[in-house]
Amino acid sequence: DITIASKRIIFGLHRILPDNTKEHEGILNEAEGKLSALKAQFVKIGEELKGEDVYSFHRAFTNGVQEFIEAATFHHGLKHLTIPSISHLQDQYMGSTCPLLLTDYLQGLADLTGELMRMCICFCSRGGPERGHQLRELLYQVNSALTMVEPLPKMKQKMEVMGQSLGKCERANYT
Repeated sequence: DITIASKRIIFGLHRILPDNTKEHEGILNEAEGKLSALKAQFVKIGEELKGEDVYSFHRAFTNGVQEFIEAATFHHGLKHLTIPSISHLQDQYMGSTCPLLLTDYLQGLADLTGELMRMCICFCSRGGPERGHQLRELLYQVNSALTMVEPLPKMKQKMEVMGQSLGKCERANYT
């Protein structure tokens, strides 16, 4: 199940700690392997949707895709300190058969902010303020991008939580 595997990837990435830099690369590589392994499941979804109206079945797989986007962007953000584009995620993990809808991408990004906030606070409180600052900047990027688009009805609560996460990161960085 994509949702469960994605949650496990996120949980594994939270093992990265500022005082344990030797293991960072290993944890990131492990997560990359798990993310890549999910491509086969997306190919299956794409095969099942072939010739069908994606929007008719979207409700059946949207939660898993959003959780996957959260995991993949969290991994990419920790590794590169950037947010991957929708086309990068489509090409790298989902292939050409399973469509990645913009709504899923945006909602996955909104969910990502909570993970970035947790990691930022962890780094700031455990002696990694520089990395905490970098993660706060990454959270600013996501916030800026999402506030520029017209919010979807489902995004209202996520946008409020994103603002709260940003405030918590700012307090952690400046106290």
